[in-house]
Amino acid sequence: MRFIDEVLPQIKDETISGKLLNELTEHYGERFFKAFRVILEKRVLKYMFHPSNRVVWIVLGKKRDYLTIKNKYCNCDDFYMNVMNKKSEICYHLLARLLAEPLNLFKVYEVSDENYKNLMKEWRNI
Repeated sequence: MRFIDEVLPQIKDETISGKLLNELTEHYGERFFKAFRVILEKRVLKYMFHPSNRVVWIVLGKKRDYLTIKNKYCNCDDFYMNVMNKKSEICYHLLARLLAEPLNLFKVYEVSDENYKNLMKEWRNI
């Protein structure tokens, strides 16, 4: 099990305790600081498609938008080069996405299902 999966249930009432903050910092180091910056800048986006109720999470990175899927995948280079090769547990985009939800620090976009196909094509091809 990934460390993040163990600590997410410890985020209560949209806050991170000092102890948990220290644990995240120790475990993820610079990745945590990058993720936390993304969260504070509200660069985690939740797209809710209607009427299907599909949800897509996007993280705005420095160079482009990153698609995260099922809390286990990101289409960034770091994910391919380090997470897939088991050099790292998680990329900072996915870490930001996972932490943003229980902290309620993300932007929500309500979008028609008519836009789903084009948006997914754009996010996959960037």
